[in-house]
Amino acid sequence: MDLASVKSSEKEALIRIIVIGKFPPLQGGVSTLVWRSATLAVEAGHKVEIVTNSAKSVPSNMIGLGCDARTMPGLRVHQIAQIPERSFIPWARPDHSQLVGKALSLTATEKCDLLVGWYFEPYAVAAASVALLRNIPLAVLHAGSDVGRLTRYEELSATYKSVISKADYVIVSGDAAQQKLKHLGLKDRQVVDCGSLPVVQQKKLPSSAKREVSVADFIQKHLGPTIGSKSWVRRTYASCDTALQDAILAQRPSQNLLSEDTPIIAMFGKIHPAKGFEALLAAADQLDPDRHGQFRLMLNLSGDEDRVLTLLNLLSSRYPRLAKRTVLCPIAHPALMPELLGACSIVCILDSGFGIVPHQPRMAREALSAGAAVVATVESISKSQIGKYMQHELNCMIVDVASDAADLAGCMGKLLQDRETLRRLQISGRALSAVVERSADPRGPLLALINAAKARDFQSKSRALT
Repeated sequence: MDLASVKSSEKEALIRIIVIGKFPPLQGGVSTLVWRSATLAVEAGHKVEIVTNSAKSVPSNMIGLGCDARTMPGLRVHQIAQIPERSFIPWARPDHSQLVGKALSLTATEKCDLLVGWYFEPYAVAAASVALLRNIPLAVLHAGSDVGRLTRYEELSATYKSVISKADYVIVSGDAAQQKLKHLGLKDRQVVDCGSLPVVQQKKLPSSAKREVSVADFIQKHLGPTIGSKSWVRRTYASCDTALQDAILAQRPSQNLLSEDTPIIAMFGKIHPAKGFEALLAAADQLDPDRHGQFRLMLNLSGDEDRVLTLLNLLSSRYPRLAKRTVLCPIAHPALMPELLGACSIVCILDSGFGIVPHQPRMAREALSAGAAVVATVESISKSQIGKYMQHELNCMIVDVASDAADLAGCMGKLLQDRETLRRLQISGRALSAVVERSADPRGPLLALINAAKARDFQSKSRALT
């Protein structure tokens, strides 16, 4: 075989990848990126299998809208089994051993060309174990919280150093993360270049301030009339404390509220003291319907059950007027986010004091792409991949800190009161998004890794022939 025939065969080669990582129905940025990247790799003809523990998540961290229909041929998802609590002492969920065992079973009889560990704990550690036992090439991807928080612990850092030393390929997100990974022993030869994926696009820009889809239409389409019913809540949150179930039931939106043609101020994400949900409630409560016009508040919440319950109790007890105008929306599958964001007039992103330096949130990009006006803190803007292009009152509204309720209320109130300004920000933000997303990397991390693996294999075969 000559070099030309080797090159031709490599170009056509399709490979089998096993990813150990997060995946829907678990919500979150890593889960979304794994799903997007796996989908792109399968569409390119490759075989992708996911090994995950995502089904073990608590309901308040699970996707509630659109997850069941998001399957495709060529993509197989393997959930690890539920082990009864206190099966041994001291009890700790044996997720690492189960992930390793599932991947070992999948590689026992069929060749795996590339093993991917996406997020260090426990996924990349498990992937490194399997790669070592099966002699399979290993790729490692990280997020913000693992390299930014977990590496602070000596025992974990020592483990992650061993994982990096085993890795053939590592995809790094940002300069801050690269510096932290170099402390773990990362070598330049391991790094695979991969830009940020484009966000899922909204199909068209609304021609007026009225949104393309109402929240009522969205929920009816993707969940049906059972949304908010007692049976749906009890079933969906069956494993949660009844206090949380009762709080969710108490916050059920009426059909009239869902169907209103009034602007929606929305906030998405995981409840955390540094994420600004309480600040948003305080600021939104200051808005005067007579002065600023009527509006609705939409919360798309995730997080630990106790934090969700605390926020809902705060909403009902301290802000009863606002509670009556609030739509508590189930967490949506990432494929549905453009449509849901398209129902929102204003999206708030209010990080303040969130200590994960390598964090690179995508919500600003997603909101701008969907045509929503963005109100964000300086910190949120600085961490966004497009932050350097975002300017106050040109394509977004910026507040110094979320805790300044008057400033935050002033920004939101101005957009509610002045619909021309609201519409201008929506259009200019969408225009910025169109430019930025065109320069994003359409391959996704898995296709970038596949290309790197093929290139290395081609070089190896070329050297053997010469």
